[in-house]
Amino acid sequence: MLNKFAKIMLVATSLAPVLGAFGTINYSNGKPIWQVLPWFICAVLLLIICWLLLIYAKKNIEKEKLNVNSSRNSDKEVLTFLIIYLLPLVAKDSIPDANIEVSIYVFLIIAWAVYHSNAFYFNPLLGLLGYHFYEITSSDGMPQTLITTNSIRKPSYEIEVVQLFDSTYLELTKESSS
Repeated sequence: MLNKFAKIMLVATSLAPVLGAFGTINYSNGKPIWQVLPWFICAVLLLIICWLLLIYAKKNIEKEKLNVNSSRNSDKEVLTFLIIYLLPLVAKDSIPDANIEVSIYVFLIIAWAVYHSNAFYFNPLLGLLGYHFYEITSSDGMPQTLITTNSIRKPSYEIEVVQLFDSTYLELTKESSS
């Protein structure tokens, strides 16, 4: 499993779209590009961190087999959280110049909610990298979150995974040999 720092970093990567939203707000409010560019640079850095965390997990965490008894696609639940990302854009007139204090407050509230609820399935960067989210039930009857680049089409099967956090697994996809 990844440690708490890695979990915090994965949560932080889910905030990249919020950084982009605040950069866009500031730019639309007439701020010069050199003042808003850091928002976008941070968003790109978070995308890179997200990608590197997944590579690290796949290569360094002990692999295990997971028996899946049932699954349900959780990708559609991301729409709820996208509304949170859009709030800064909708409320841009009520946020005075989208100052840094308000931005930090919004980031912390969203980050706490994601960290506390283990709601990694709403991380849009993982979606951008081609991952899908499934709520699965393992052979022991416990609900788990599965992050995978594959589409689940069978009701029950065995997969190779690494455990990222409690109740959160990353499927190891088989690389095709060319």
